[in-house]
Amino acid sequence: MKTIVRNQPFTELDKMEALFDNLFRGYPAVPGFTQVTMPLDVFEKEGFVWVRASLPGIDPEHIEVTVENNNLTIKGTINREEELKEARVYRREIATGAFTRTVRLGEGLDLDKIVADFDHGIVTVKVPRMPEEKPHTLRVPIKSKALPVENKKN
Repeated sequence: MKTIVRNQPFTELDKMEALFDNLFRGYPAVPGFTQVTMPLDVFEKEGFVWVRASLPGIDPEHIEVTVENNNLTIKGTINREEELKEARVYRREIATGAFTRTVRLGEGLDLDKIVADFDHGIVTVKVPRMPEEKPHTLRVPIKSKALPVENKKN
């Protein structure tokens, strides 16, 4: 007996994105440096596509959300260098630096009505779906310049 698997068209793209993220992540230039990672949830519910990013401890003024060619990008910077400037650092695990994540949005979304908010370290972006167009049939009258058959003269 075969198992029915729901088609998830973006699974392969997500795998490829993760592969490139890992490939180009690079190596730390400073011992103890931790790169900023941004975990995401992307899901659809109640006529919206939701993108949630976990960015604890980041000032929302340092976060930018943009959409270009159906790609939603969340980026920003965390700068904690000033507070450690004169300190002797024994361990450094709290991330600092620039971060960016891009998510490909599907088709049929109303990109002009995107809203985003920031609450308790979570950026939430809501992208509404366009209302589905319901097919309607319109009967078009046909005009004829020919005389009706019974009025024709022989």
